[in-house]
Amino acid sequence: MAGSSDDENSDGGGTSPGTSLSVTTTQHETVEPENDVSTEATADKSLQSVKRSIQAASVAAAAARENAARVAKKSWHFLLLFCQWVVWVVLAIFAAILVTATSHTLSTPNETQVPFWIGTALFAIIAMLHFPPLLFRVRGVGKAAYIALLPTVIGGTMCMSLASQAYDRTPEGIQAAALRNAQEASTSSASESPTESVSEEDASPSVGRCIGVFGKVGALVSMTKDKLKSPGSFNHMETYALPPSEAPYNIAMRFRAKDRSGDKHIVITKAVIYPESCEIGEMTRPGKFGLDSVWR
Repeated sequence: MAGSSDDENSDGGGTSPGTSLSVTTTQHETVEPENDVSTEATADKSLQSVKRSIQAASVAAAAARENAARVAKKSWHFLLLFCQWVVWVVLAIFAAILVTATSHTLSTPNETQVPFWIGTALFAIIAMLHFPPLLFRVRGVGKAAYIALLPTVIGGTMCMSLASQAYDRTPEGIQAAALRNAQEASTSSASESPTESVSEEDASPSVGRCIGVFGKVGALVSMTKDKLKSPGSFNHMETYALPPSEAPYNIAMRFRAKDRSGDKHIVITKAVIYPESCEIGEMTRPGKFGLDSVWR
């Protein structure tokens, strides 16, 4: 009996450590999942942090690309605007020179002025189309402006040429051509004589000092206007020194003026100018080509 009791005790004693071992194992098994959850949470946080960093880097890169594209677009627009201003200025200067050089045809009858006004209108239209604020703000103007540029410039130049040819066929144009030929003949005859050419070289600088910045001699203009029938119609063309062969006159002025009926004539008047004081002495009346009608 005692032996069985000891066996039972021994059995019972053997069972207790096994039970405690079982409990310990269970405790370890319940702690391990908590560590796994903590590790997974940390990994998730790290992954989310990396994702946020990548996303922030992507947004920054996109903003940088957008900013670079914006700067490139502004630079390209500025370059185009600058080039267009250059085109417009060159076109405007060319048109202004051509129109000014042909404006003398306005002294002719109305039927010969038609080519001049057509050419002026063509240049005005093409200059307006190429004006940068209009060209860049109105859709479709740029393409039309550059398509029409070459035909319009050629057409305007041809119209100005036709206006000049029409003027040359009028009595005023014939008179102007005759005056130019006479002036060239007198200049060439003076240059053929060595003595006269030396004298002209000595005299021209002193006479030239009296000619102003705009190519006029104020005293000669005032004296001429006082003698005209229509002083308001006076239009200065040129003032130049005369060769010694024209003595006693040493300066001449070419101008346009109207007679009492309103017809314009091109006239040359000669005068004696004293280089020291730039005062006008004797002055001729424009008697060539029957143009005394403009004189009082």
